[in-house]
Amino acid sequence: MATKSLTTGTAADLLAYQSFHHVSRNMERLTRVATADQQWIVRDWDGEVYCIKFEKNFSKKHLFTFSKDVDRTKTQAQAEAAKPGVRSDAENWHNAELELLKSKIAKNVDKRAVSTMCSCGHRFNQHALPGPACTVGGCGCAAFATPYKLARKYVGKPTEDPLSGASTTRNSCIILNWVPKAEFEDVVVRSIQAHEKPAGWAKGQPLAVTAAPPGSAAPAVAAATKALRWDFGLARSGAIVLAVRTAVGPPPVYNYSNFQGCWVKATKIGSEIGKQTWEIFHMESAPPHALF
Repeated sequence: MATKSLTTGTAADLLAYQSFHHVSRNMERLTRVATADQQWIVRDWDGEVYCIKFEKNFSKKHLFTFSKDVDRTKTQAQAEAAKPGVRSDAENWHNAELELLKSKIAKNVDKRAVSTMCSCGHRFNQHALPGPACTVGGCGCAAFATPYKLARKYVGKPTEDPLSGASTTRNSCIILNWVPKAEFEDVVVRSIQAHEKPAGWAKGQPLAVTAAPPGSAAPAVAAATKALRWDFGLARSGAIVLAVRTAVGPPPVYNYSNFQGCWVKATKIGSEIGKQTWEIFHMESAPPHALF
C-alpha cells in the first residue's frame, strides 16, 4: 500500500495517508490509513530506534490535524475576515484552522456518542451474534452498521468505521499541528526512555522493560505496559484539547479545555538490537494520569 504524509513541519507529518477515489466527488483524495497501519519511527541520543504502533483505533480517535482541505480553510478564513475588528490575513487563516478543527472534533465525538447505535435505530446488543441481523421484531436490518460507517462506505473510503467502540460524549484530543515534528518526537522518545533507560542506567546495560510480544501471558503484558507522559510544555498549551458535549441540542453544545500534556498507555511488544517496538492503546484522562 503506497502511503503519503503531509508536509507541515509539525507532528501532523507523522501520520500516513493513502489515496482513494471519492465516489460522490469523482476525484482522488487522501484518507488516513487504518490505526493498525500507522507507524512512527523515532530515535534517541544513543542511536536506539523506537517503532511506535497503535491499537484500538487510537489514531482516528485521539490524533487530530487541521483540515487538509485548503479550499475549505480559505472559505472559512474569508468568513473570519468579515467579522468585526481588524486582523491580519495570517490571523484570519489561523482562526479558520481553529474553527474547522473544533468542528472536526465535535463531529468525531458526535459519531462516537452513537457508535453502539445501528443505522436501523437499534443498538449493537440488539443484533444477533455471531449473526449480524437485528433481533427487534419487524426491523428487517440485515447487518449492524452505524450511519458513519455507511457514509464512509458510500464514498469509497477503505476504512469503513475507524471510530467503532464504546460510546462516549467526551474525547481527549492531541493536536498534532500544534507541536513541531522534532519537538514532538523528542517528547515521545523521552517518555519511553523514562522507563527503558531510567536514572542510573548506563550504556551497555539491558533495557529496563522486557517486551511482551502479542500472545504473551497476562503478567508479562502487565509488566511491559507503562503510562507514557507526554509533556509539550506551557508554551504548547492547547496541544491537548478535552472536548465534552454538554447538550445534545440542536445544535449540540461543546466545551473545549486546553492542556499542555497527557498520558498514554503503551505496551512494549518487540525488542531487537537497536530497535524497540511499543504499541499505544489508550489515552489516559483521569487520575492518577489526568490531563495537565
